[in-house]
Amino acid sequence: MKKTLSLALLVGFLAVPALADPLEDATYITEQTVTEELFVGAMIAQRTLIKSALENEFAKNDVIISDMDQFMDIFLEEFMAEFLQTMQTEVRALYLKEFTAQEMSDMAAFYATSSGQRMIEKTPALMITLAQTGQVAGQQAGRNAGPRVARKLEAEGVTIDIEKGTMEKLLNLLR
Repeated sequence: MKKTLSLALLVGFLAVPALADPLEDATYITEQTVTEELFVGAMIAQRTLIKSALENEFAKNDVIISDMDQFMDIFLEEFMAEFLQTMQTEVRALYLKEFTAQEMSDMAAFYATSSGQRMIEKTPALMITLAQTGQVAGQQAGRNAGPRVARKLEAEGVTIDIEKGTMEKLLNLLR
């Protein structure tokens, strides 16, 4: 009887997946998903926006960069090292806070599979494509929302209290 009970307990114990240390899992997941390739993909997707924002800020301060593309290359190279380190630390802490040990173990197991590695490999390119798709969708949604916004502004009596005619110009732009 003792042997049967012991054997049953052993089989039951072996059937339960062993959990790794949550910190080890969070570190592994972060190392797999918070990568330079991922952020380079994000930076490529957002480069035009970042460049434009920097150019506007520089122009406000009468700063002229002779080669803005070269400046961006240098800036992003210097920016990336510190940014990646900070993001890995912060994401690891966030995973430890937001996910249970079992959930992290499951995620780590997924990222260790060929499908998980394929997802990691494809994520930067997907981010670029999704950013471009989002930009087009946002522009279209903005254009399509204009007439609806104009109708609501007029219906609800919302005005802009500056020179006469400006409200009409705004409404005409929205239409």
